[in-house]
Amino acid sequence: MSTALTTPRARDGRARACCELDARVDDEPARSDTRRSPAPRSRAAWIAAALLLPALGGACHQPLHTDTFTSDATSETDATATSETDATATGAGTTIAESTDAVTSAATSEDSRGPDPTAADVGAGTEATETGSESDGCSDDAPQTIRVVTWNIAEVGEPGSASFEAARAILGRLEADVVALNEIADVNHLEALMSAAGYSEGPVVAIENPFGDLRNAIISRLPLDDATVHLAAALSGDPEAEDVTRPFVAATFTVPGSCAQLTVIAAHFKAGWEPADAFRRAVEAARMGQVGQLAGAGGGPMSTRYLLVGDFNEEVDEGPHEPDPLLELPAGLPATFSLGDDLAALLAGPGLRNHPFFYLEEPAWGGAAALDAQQLDGDASTRIGSSRRIDYLMASPSLLVDLEAGALVTEVYNPEHEALEMGQGLPKYGAPLAPDTGALASDHHPVVADITLP
Repeated sequence: MSTALTTPRARDGRARACCELDARVDDEPARSDTRRSPAPRSRAAWIAAALLLPALGGACHQPLHTDTFTSDATSETDATATSETDATATGAGTTIAESTDAVTSAATSEDSRGPDPTAADVGAGTEATETGSESDGCSDDAPQTIRVVTWNIAEVGEPGSASFEAARAILGRLEADVVALNEIADVNHLEALMSAAGYSEGPVVAIENPFGDLRNAIISRLPLDDATVHLAAALSGDPEAEDVTRPFVAATFTVPGSCAQLTVIAAHFKAGWEPADAFRRAVEAARMGQVGQLAGAGGGPMSTRYLLVGDFNEEVDEGPHEPDPLLELPAGLPATFSLGDDLAALLAGPGLRNHPFFYLEEPAWGGAAALDAQQLDGDASTRIGSSRRIDYLMASPSLLVDLEAGALVTEVYNPEHEALEMGQGLPKYGAPLAPDTGALASDHHPVVADITLP
């Protein structure tokens, strides 16, 4: 039995925006391909503590109204497959906003295609303006192919360290336009990696995390039309909800050469094998399904063409797990975990499906589909030293329709298979990497997709 959630109502949440501009020397070597043009070497940092969502069918953007929010700092030790530590961040004195979308600042950028018609400065307390529409002067020429990567980078190392240099080398080899990253602990390290790898837009990352320090982030070479951090409280309509381990981040872009927009939504579901871990994964999948519902409904800053991406800590052909459905809270949840009223009602009624991909694939919850991707030797696993496929790119129904008329090529990139390239796989850039580069950078392989929209 599938159960769709009701339309989220207007909610409160914490909001903060920060914009940084700096100049950087363009030292990127010339590329021989014509697939895309590099972005300029200036960066608009889209960093938000909590950015709220529009109600379905409501206005896209509304002015802010401020209040104050206070919470107590709490921590827990959460034994998981990756030995992560969950700790509640302190939100004392943080501004609360009653709003609908990203409150952030973007720098106007200019690349070889000319000035970006969609970039606009947006500050806290101002009314944002939706960008990237056909009336904004976008082109209806044949769109370029864009490359999207999702990668659990297992934290960014200290600049100059072996892991940092390995991550930089992999990003340079793939030359993606948009990269979604999991397990970001130090934003300064991430920004150093962005500069080293030639990424000028972002990072889109939560300043605070409800459980632990590891966060999701999005970096880009394409100008950002919109950026949002999705919190449980905003998605559920319950201001006390705290049931997502790592807030989802979303960024919307206009595909170069077209009027089409694409939204990338990044998540990292709870790891671990205990009943409480499985319960939290099911909750987080339901929350991500809600984000898909919001995007699919249109009328907001996110595009109906979207990708749900990240480390889901679940295999697509697993589940449902026992017990199914879930009818009560399990033992072992963090003291600060608070299930939102909407999912609590679901739990008390038909139950919560113990099957994360149900909430990602079920049409009533958005109807996304996992894109097939595998290494050059046919292995679909994404975790190094494991046979598990737990990192995904999932396309929305409208994006799937467009891809039928466009083009899609995918790959799980493993440097150990560089010798197999020879006409196989996606185009790579620069010299082949040493076989151990992947393991030096992370314990996950990047998942790559080249997307061409009609």
